[in-house]
Amino acid sequence: LGPAPDAVTHTVRDVSDDGKTVIGDFVTPRSEYRSFHWSHDAGLHVLALPKGFRRSYAICLSDKGILGRFYQSIHEASVGRWGSRFERAQIDPFSYKYEYIAATDIATENKDQSVPHIVGYRRENTQVTRPFVFDGTQFVPLAATQPYEHAMVRDISANGEVITGMAWDGRRTARSYESKQMRVVQWKQGAVRFLTGFGDGPFKWYVTGASDDGKVVAGYRWRQGKPHNSDQALAFRWENGKVQMIGELPGGRPVSIVEDISSDGRVIVGFSETSRRKTAFVWDAAHGMRSLKGLLMQYRVPTADWRLETASTVSADGRHIAGLGIDPHGNPQPFLATLPPEAFASE
Repeated sequence: LGPAPDAVTHTVRDVSDDGKTVIGDFVTPRSEYRSFHWSHDAGLHVLALPKGFRRSYAICLSDKGILGRFYQSIHEASVGRWGSRFERAQIDPFSYKYEYIAATDIATENKDQSVPHIVGYRRENTQVTRPFVFDGTQFVPLAATQPYEHAMVRDISANGEVITGMAWDGRRTARSYESKQMRVVQWKQGAVRFLTGFGDGPFKWYVTGASDDGKVVAGYRWRQGKPHNSDQALAFRWENGKVQMIGELPGGRPVSIVEDISSDGRVIVGFSETSRRKTAFVWDAAHGMRSLKGLLMQYRVPTADWRLETASTVSADGRHIAGLGIDPHGNPQPFLATLPPEAFASE
């Protein structure tokens, strides 16, 4: 896709269902955090910052624009969006200052304004992480996840009815060493339920996405007291009360981290390790976990000597995958890959 101007590192956040638009963030050598928008027709450009704001993070795409997070200072965060033409960022009516606030998803098929359509989590002076929905006029806290002190939202179903996330005790940051007893939860019609099938072992279960109907959940688990990307951090898929560990790529540490799941829950993407290198993967039930680059080469899709390190996001049908890689000149930059339909055909 081409590196953003003066970028040191990139993060890819979302890809459109037709594979023609990708959004993400980048950091400059001066530690400036900015967001980018790439389209098939116009290429890559930097998204505008609202006046008085110093940082931006693009979160996800919708038909009304790009949902984002903006910082005036390290302790003053707001949620807003770039409009459909992307020239400027609109903070109102989402404007609200918190020590930390993160929007994580939007209900893409919401037709009823009474249905919550933006979800996320925030922290105030209480040092407690609390989940919320934004219903078009105000931030509304979700039901408490007793007996757990903290909770975080990671996904909302397309119709806005099912919200998925985690609850935990200990330190307020979910992936810190001190967080503990992490459980996967869902909110529906104002009530909260803990998903079953995860067992009582010494693991933390971290959700990274869910299908559009909320019936399939994906993420990764790691052992309590270990770094979240350590050995034995392994990808999972949950459906109908059962957890399936989906494995890892051969040739490296036993690590697999899920980054995204397709709308129907059939395709999962992320990264694993081969030969001590991060390697982007694609998973589906018929074929298991496969290297994204190997799959592209199998179907003669040109890869031009790229090293594909992370598959960060996947389109609704699982065919368009955006992520991070190393180009033939050794430069890190975002990429977009499109797989043919037969890549997921049953054997």
